[in-house]
Amino acid sequence: WYIKPLGSFSVCESWVNNNIQILIGINEDINNLHSELENLYPNQFKYIQRNDISNCQNSYILEQIATYYFDKNYTEFHVLESISIDYNRKTARELKMKLDILRENLNQNTVEEIFNYLGVSIFSYDDKLETEILFDVLLNPLNEVFYLPENKDSKYIMTTFTAKGLEADVVIIFTSYYFDKRSKKMKIEDNYVGVTRARSKLILIDDGIYTYKDKINDLLDKNNNGIYSFDDFVETIN
Repeated sequence: WYIKPLGSFSVCESWVNNNIQILIGINEDINNLHSELENLYPNQFKYIQRNDISNCQNSYILEQIATYYFDKNYTEFHVLESISIDYNRKTARELKMKLDILRENLNQNTVEEIFNYLGVSIFSYDDKLETEILFDVLLNPLNEVFYLPENKDSKYIMTTFTAKGLEADVVIIFTSYYFDKRSKKMKIEDNYVGVTRARSKLILIDDGIYTYKDKINDLLDKNNNGIYSFDDFVETIN
């Protein structure tokens, strides 16, 4: 759906019963919308921010530890096989013991012990040790969205950057965030990431400031010789 113009935004009742992502480009605006939705649908929408694990040198190990911490069905064998190190039953048993201690009593020292046990050096990113970054991620239960099998009833508000790698039944996008405010050029990569997050329904909300529909038509005309237009794929709601 392509909704234009935008009056006061509200989520249809039929949407609320689905797994939803709402993509906005500025954290301040996310906070404002989250407050509005909280009044309409208390405790249903969660504001999610991307963490720094993916920027760390040992991101693959940090991701495995985080997955084990949040996903109770994830085992020590999943961790060991994913980080590709040689292990035996004794190694797996000892690692499981340390990971379980972390689950039961979250402590940064335990995170460091796991790194030491695996023989992995601890690096820094943006003046923070990787173990500190992981500890902060584990402290926030909202981060489970990145490590748990999908919750069918989950409803999240996030930036397009945060949404990378995630999908939802219904994705709602405010299209103005896909334009550079100065040049008014479309952010093609951000748009691609956003529209490909939706499995069943994509809802594009245009506030009328930028010409999203015209830009998409220009791209379709350029790449498909005018065979298709925006309206061939999208239902416009005025």
